[in-house]
Amino acid sequence: MWNKIKAFFSGGSVPAEEGGDNRHVDYTVQKNRKFDMIARILAVLAALLLWTYVVSTTTVSEEQDFSLIPVVCNGEESMRSEYGLVVQAISIDTLNVRLMGNRQDLRAVTAEQVKAYVSLAEIDAAGEYELKVYVDVPSGITVVSQSVSQVVVEVDRTAQKTITISEENLSLRGWTLSDGCFFGDTALSVDTLTVEGPTMSLQKVAGVELRSDVIGDANGSFTVTATPYLLDSKGNIITDSALTIREAGQIKISVEVLKSKTVPLKVQGKHGYLTAEQYKLSPAIAVIEGDPKTVDSTEFLTVAVVDETKLSSNQKSIFELKVDGLKISDVHNIPLANVNAEFDLSALPTHVVKQVPVLRGSEAVGSVTVTVRGVSTDVAAIVQALTARDITVYADTEQPEGTVSAMTAVFTENLRAYVYAVEISDYDDTPPSEDVIGNLDHEIAPLEAAQ
Repeated sequence: MWNKIKAFFSGGSVPAEEGGDNRHVDYTVQKNRKFDMIARILAVLAALLLWTYVVSTTTVSEEQDFSLIPVVCNGEESMRSEYGLVVQAISIDTLNVRLMGNRQDLRAVTAEQVKAYVSLAEIDAAGEYELKVYVDVPSGITVVSQSVSQVVVEVDRTAQKTITISEENLSLRGWTLSDGCFFGDTALSVDTLTVEGPTMSLQKVAGVELRSDVIGDANGSFTVTATPYLLDSKGNIITDSALTIREAGQIKISVEVLKSKTVPLKVQGKHGYLTAEQYKLSPAIAVIEGDPKTVDSTEFLTVAVVDETKLSSNQKSIFELKVDGLKISDVHNIPLANVNAEFDLSALPTHVVKQVPVLRGSEAVGSVTVTVRGVSTDVAAIVQALTARDITVYADTEQPEGTVSAMTAVFTENLRAYVYAVEISDYDDTPPSEDVIGNLDHEIAPLEAAQ
């Protein structure tokens, strides 16, 4: 027997007895036999280790603790729909369990796979019930112990409470306003919320807060979905899971973002002759408020566009101030609807020119008197030097002959930047002398002159 074992580890041959002829075996053969023997020993050890691991992981049991497993109330939806009942409170809502199983299976179990629950299937009336706590675990695992075997569940009838909401309930904590911007009007998609739950829980509800926690840079109006949070009488958030809000995911909030700044007020001349020195406005500035892009692009407000040729030397006017999309007020935040204007053109030089020829088509049909005004005091000499040869009056051929209101005065080209006509009067159907007509400036056609 001993020789067989020696043969196994020596490669299959039995060594000769001491003193035999094999003591001088070749050295290389002996070396190979030693390596073969070591390999056989390692194979046997590996097999033993593998056998030990398999036996320990598949047959050896161990235990493991799982903590804070939630206790769920099964059947609450059915109880609510059939009997109008909801869970008001549960005495203990988590428990600890100890599980047992073979090492490999037990170590694969997660806390989410351990389910603890009570059944509400037999409850059909409000009250307090002592219910057994069941624990479900994966196949092959057993429950050794659980910290709670029974809990008290308080069941109450459901009721509803209507809460009125407005923009005062809104909290825009996540939004950052751009420079100079502020929140304006807010519109809610609903104006009431319906809260449903146990009667006792509903009594705690004193108000609601609407939160939009979206983070953004508000440089213009926007719309967000708000989340409602129920509040108690002290303003604390109520975390009672028995309470539900029907419209919780349907509240849309449209938020207006505005900007304001102070801008000057101006009057614009129809023909471009009116300057800022020739009028005075009261007030002269206004505070505008509106969409940030509109406000940023507005450098001034035009109160009115006036025909300066129709203005008297000293004239007072009241203009309505209204711009779509902008709220306008004075510096005291009082809405501004009208602006007083005082025009003072008395310093401008004027000159009356008589016997100015009137053309109807290309035919001279008469003459008129033209009152001329200079654009500034610097052109007084030019104004005083004007003669009938420097002016042509064109009559509208579509109007009756002699209609002064349908006549347009045109000055020779070198004077048009300095003077303009403020009145045409005293029509005379007698054409002027030939020497005046002969010097008329015909470079501007009648139609172009009328325009």
